[in-house]
Amino acid sequence: GRLLFLTPAVPGVPVYVANGVMLGAAGMPYFGDFWIAMVWAVACAFFTKICACIFQQKVIGEMLGSRVSVRAAVGINSDVMKAIRLILQEPKLTFAKVLLLVGGPDWPTSVTTGILRQRVLAMMLGTSPVLGPVALTTIAGGCILRVSEGSTWPSLSSLFMTLAASSLGASFVGAMLAINKVVKTRKDEIDAIPDDEEVKVLDRQAEAKAEALSQFKNWEATPGVLKVLLVVGALMSYLGFCIIMAFGDLCFESIDLTTDYRKPPLNGNILNMIVYPYGWLVL
Repeated sequence: GRLLFLTPAVPGVPVYVANGVMLGAAGMPYFGDFWIAMVWAVACAFFTKICACIFQQKVIGEMLGSRVSVRAAVGINSDVMKAIRLILQEPKLTFAKVLLLVGGPDWPTSVTTGILRQRVLAMMLGTSPVLGPVALTTIAGGCILRVSEGSTWPSLSSLFMTLAASSLGASFVGAMLAINKVVKTRKDEIDAIPDDEEVKVLDRQAEAKAEALSQFKNWEATPGVLKVLLVVGALMSYLGFCIIMAFGDLCFESIDLTTDYRKPPLNGNILNMIVYPYGWLVL
């Protein structure tokens, strides 16, 4: 779970849902009660989230923040990141800071707190309201385990997921509004923050590389052999897509988030979801 949180491209919601399914399935036989298992799952998800934020701040932000590539990855010279910097540097735990820590872009925000050497305890205190969306999403995943027991559980799952999405959406919008307010009302302070010269050099190198690569993206400049490979590859991809849409049951086993990895059709091997020979042929 911590590894998924540390990956910038992975959103938290699927991790929380999967956490509710997996720990719910493991916890119900152990605790003998669904809701106690959900409390355990929520606690584990929240603990994992906080640990990931601490790692992003202390290790990636503070220890690796000296690397130009890390500072460039968070867009340290952009007005948005400078606005985030101003919010995070406010001495008190303001409402805008809490909105940013809960609803702001997860990876850049946590890494920036480390680059700015913010106190980890204060940052985790500001992040703690994320417990609400984490709990709602985890319970929504747990309810998926019981959808076969009646119509109540699918409705509960949808309800909890809707509440989680609403709370996350509201905090995200609030964070964006707080950042936008700082960008507009504190423009002089933002302009006064000096740009990172090393990052500017790296950005110019990236732009030059992108411009050089753009010359090879023109169809007219593409060699004939590559044109053939591109056309054949596109046709094969489209054909494979059509086969999967029309004959998906002949290519892959039907599984979902609650499928037991140890039982049929997987039997302990994830590759068993691919039906021989059509599934492998499509791939």
